[in-house]
Amino acid sequence: MNRIAQALGGILFAGSIAASAGAQNLLTNGSFHSDISDWSPSIQGTGITAFSSLDADGSPASGSLQTTNTSSAAGQNYNYRQCRGAVAGAPYDFGGKVRVALGQPTGIFYILLNFYANATCSGSGIGTSDASSRLDFTPSGAWQGLSRTGLVAPLGTLSVSVTLGNFKAGAGGATTVLFDDIFLAVTGAFRATLTVPVAASIHGANGTFFHSDLWILARSFTNSVAVTAVYRCFGGVNCGTGKTVTLAPRESRLISDIVATLFGVPESGGAIELSWDTFNGSITARTRLFTPSSPPSYGFGVPAEPSTAATARAVFIGVAGSADPSKGFRSNAGAYNPNPTSVTVIFTLYDGATGAQLGSPLIRVWAPFEAAQVSNATASLGAGAVTTTNAVLVATAIGGNVFFYAATIDNQSGDSFNLGISADEPPVP
Repeated sequence: MNRIAQALGGILFAGSIAASAGAQNLLTNGSFHSDISDWSPSIQGTGITAFSSLDADGSPASGSLQTTNTSSAAGQNYNYRQCRGAVAGAPYDFGGKVRVALGQPTGIFYILLNFYANATCSGSGIGTSDASSRLDFTPSGAWQGLSRTGLVAPLGTLSVSVTLGNFKAGAGGATTVLFDDIFLAVTGAFRATLTVPVAASIHGANGTFFHSDLWILARSFTNSVAVTAVYRCFGGVNCGTGKTVTLAPRESRLISDIVATLFGVPESGGAIELSWDTFNGSITARTRLFTPSSPPSYGFGVPAEPSTAATARAVFIGVAGSADPSKGFRSNAGAYNPNPTSVTVIFTLYDGATGAQLGSPLIRVWAPFEAAQVSNATASLGAGAVTTTNAVLVATAIGGNVFFYAATIDNQSGDSFNLGISADEPPVP
């Protein structure tokens, strides 16, 4: 490319892709869609429990559990809980959303996790303290989301309970609390990942500087989201250490030149993985790979794609190439292997009008977690003497699904555009 770094020339144009993940909640009816079944009282004082139509996510088809502590004596709990089997040594995550109105008597409003050395969650808990296993919510009149991760069940654990707590400190009066989206899960069960197949911070041809800006949005109105960002350099090496980006509810953060500023690995290219726990809500992320100092700037969007976007076979149409590199177009293609094992990638080029194969297939092994690009695809696949704007590129992977991308670049202007990935039919035997 005459305007930007050759190694990263034609990255695909992108839209914003959001991700969420459904995962196994060990609790039943934690979202209180229509009732408060499966939750049992654990009560010292007196109170009232009811299903409320107020839902933490505003859904008219769901609701929440409402407890009102009316105990006349001071220092009384009016709680509900659920008991489940647990495995000693296993790590657990828990949390939920709570709404406590302002102007109520003083109390402690919480979600509590306890482990037990019996199968019925009876007697005293073992191995945890309130500091690590209790989430406290302050009166605000709004829904608040909190969670805690990685609580390891101690030796001898047979069961675990999650308690929805409404503790009224003083005598008289009443405290009312709403609970919703309560969960308990083995650590990692709710983990999801978005992948940016290629990003960079590189100086290229004619003194241009080519970098990736990342935008990331926490879509939850109630929960902060901690996102772990991992950068995978070209060559399959994990460049730099993983970084944590914590977003407030509804915060959108711009990280300019993310490869250099967040990961501290300038003059490199690779893929970025963004992982988070979906019980804190979904995220939306996208990047722009461009030359910020060029008047005008040149660049294109690159999506952060969900795991389901990885595939073993894809087709790109409108692939272009020119026998004269000073004229016409060229096309670049690439892949990121998100697997812990090697994958063989094959790129095959065809004439769009006749279906005849152009050049020879490019066959290459992508190492675990390797991002790599094939620049000037027609030349790299042995069809450098061909001038075309109507070639078809078929990309296949053997040994695992990968993230493919491709784009075409104008050899004169440096402009580039997304070729767009499409699913392909399997070849006829």
